[in-house]
Amino acid sequence: MMHCIATGCLALTVGVALIAALPPPPPTLLDCEFLEHSNATCWWDHGPDSAIPGISYILQINETLEPNGEVYKVRSCETVVDHCSVNITTVTAYYCIAVTMRGAHGEAASAHRCLHGLEIVRLYPPELSQLCPVAGRPPCLQLQWSLPPHFALSPREVAEGHLRYQVWYLSENQTRPQVLEQDLRRTEYAQVTERPLFLSTKHTVELCIFSAFTRYAVQIRYRYHRSLHWSDWSSALEARTAEGAPSVAPHIWMQVDPPDPGGSRTVILLWKPLPSSLANGNVLGYNTSCGCEDTPTQTRDRGCGAVSPNSTSCKLDLPRQPCACSVSAVTSAGASPPACIRVPAVTDPVGPPPKNISVQPLDDFRLLVRWTVLENQSASRYVVEWFAVTESAPHCLYWQMLGNGTNHTVITERIEPEVRYKVSVRALYGSLPGREQAVEIYTRQGVPSAGPKLQVVELRSNSVILQWEPIPVEQQHGFIRSYTLYWQHMNDQVGRVVVPPGCHRHLLSELCGEYNIHVEVSTDVGQTAGLPITVVVGQGDVSLLTILSCIIISVFTTFILITILWHRERVRRSLCPVVPDPAKGSLSVWVPRMCGKEDISSPEMKVSVKTCDPISELVTWGENDHQRPLMVQDEYINCSAVAICNEVGCVLLGDQGPARGDLRSSYRSYANLMIEDNADHYYPWKSAPSPAYQRLNDFPRDTDFPLLLQILLQDLDASSPVIKSSPLRRLVTHNYEEFPLEKPPP
Repeated sequence: MMHCIATGCLALTVGVALIAALPPPPPTLLDCEFLEHSNATCWWDHGPDSAIPGISYILQINETLEPNGEVYKVRSCETVVDHCSVNITTVTAYYCIAVTMRGAHGEAASAHRCLHGLEIVRLYPPELSQLCPVAGRPPCLQLQWSLPPHFALSPREVAEGHLRYQVWYLSENQTRPQVLEQDLRRTEYAQVTERPLFLSTKHTVELCIFSAFTRYAVQIRYRYHRSLHWSDWSSALEARTAEGAPSVAPHIWMQVDPPDPGGSRTVILLWKPLPSSLANGNVLGYNTSCGCEDTPTQTRDRGCGAVSPNSTSCKLDLPRQPCACSVSAVTSAGASPPACIRVPAVTDPVGPPPKNISVQPLDDFRLLVRWTVLENQSASRYVVEWFAVTESAPHCLYWQMLGNGTNHTVITERIEPEVRYKVSVRALYGSLPGREQAVEIYTRQGVPSAGPKLQVVELRSNSVILQWEPIPVEQQHGFIRSYTLYWQHMNDQVGRVVVPPGCHRHLLSELCGEYNIHVEVSTDVGQTAGLPITVVVGQGDVSLLTILSCIIISVFTTFILITILWHRERVRRSLCPVVPDPAKGSLSVWVPRMCGKEDISSPEMKVSVKTCDPISELVTWGENDHQRPLMVQDEYINCSAVAICNEVGCVLLGDQGPARGDLRSSYRSYANLMIEDNADHYYPWKSAPSPAYQRLNDFPRDTDFPLLLQILLQDLDASSPVIKSSPLRRLVTHNYEEFPLEKPPP
């Protein structure tokens, strides 16, 4: 065995010695790069022997007058790495390039590569001087650039298209730049003919590869068309493209309220603001229009017209008939295509809602909404709506419109923790919306920020009824799971009872004494207690209804007393009327004119009826003083008074007498007349009645009144105190029923 080991070691030693004695393999020339008026750099692969010590490399670049021709200049460099550079003066000559590896046991050279210098040239970068928008052409930017000094190509070669170009650009809305190959020659250079042209090193070109009203950073570079080496990028310039009309229509949706009794209904058009990448400019406003079929042959526009750019809704009053509404965004360059939606008639059918709606919080600010796509239904789109549930203010609706194949979405707009949201999904069948299906959800629940306010409804001898109002939704911060009532006696005895979340009233019984009571509201996260109240049980049965009844009765009584005091004068006159005294009336100063103006010398009786119109000042009393006589100035009497006269005197009928010219009424309703002469007053109840007065009682009650007067006047003499021919100065009347003739007052 020792012999075998020795033999193997000897063979290995001989093999290594033979390998070391062999010449090294030649390197492989990979690439070369020439820079005008600078240097030439080449790279090569030195193979597996690069680790052998003492190996060096020699790069040799021979400049020739023609391909594979006579060597004009020789340039070389030596190095121990895989690349090396030599100085050159031009790239417009022919070159032959080779690399030689030299070691202790010899040297090996790569194959020669002969080519023109432009085929491996790396040109100096262009100079970008100006970048600006093009008026009237929103997707274009005007680019001005020039060739560097001492460029390797002539202007004619550039004009003939010996260069290839690339444009690098990055918009303000992008994170990764775009690189495109574009021809950056002047337009007239592409039409070079045999006729001479003024060739310039400056170029102006329009690049129409951008989006409207977007800021871009732009760089350019080029290479010789037969070279693989691009120049460095030019310096970057920024510019914004010109405004254009919006390229797409805004998304549109609506809210429809039920119709009122008159048939009108409120419709709110909703739309999404266009993103800046699609608005193509500053949105100046939105044009809204809505045509309704008022009659089968007439359609009237009921839209809001032009609204401000900050508006995202439009409130309309529309009839019961179907309406077609549209919204378009407007910039300085024009309007977008209109977004159209159809408001269905009240009688249009409503499609079914999506099934299996589920809402799941992803984090504090995101909600995942899922639903099942309807089968055998022609749902064209789905609309997801959500809003924060509040009690103090109208909700603000947020929404998304999705394609008919979508069954889920993630909503993030205005989503916050500890806020209750109502999320609904509905399908659109063509242009008709279907019914919605809604779910209420929190991204994260919290502890209520306020407790319920407790109050006593009814206090009994050994029990109390308590009531509390649910706290507002904004303060709940979670779903209410239960209420817990706590009561503590003065001797520190504590009791508690759990009440379901839908109950807001509870009876506590078997109580006696003074208690401190409060209620706690609980969510999935924690509890919050309300303010405590003190209740004393067992000192009387006073209910809330009794207290309210006492308050109402007190208020009503106070109102009655105030009313009586306000109208106290009218009440006094109604309860205690004033009976007038004829002796103290104003008739004491009245001197009437005799009604009889005719010649009464004839012994025959003349009966005349005289009525007087109130053409002078008339004085009357109140409505309760109708028993008083009507006082008239000197020569006028009451317009309803009647005078019957003969040669002896006149009998005046009272103001309750018959109508003008009618003397047939019964005398029972007339007054007992009393005429006073110049000397004294006469009242029937103050002296003995005269024979004429007594004779009145002898006639039946139904005696004709004119006949009664004729008989009475014939029996009177001139000395009778009842009637005298002297002028009448006072006239006092009294109702017959008040002073009957049969029984004059004493």
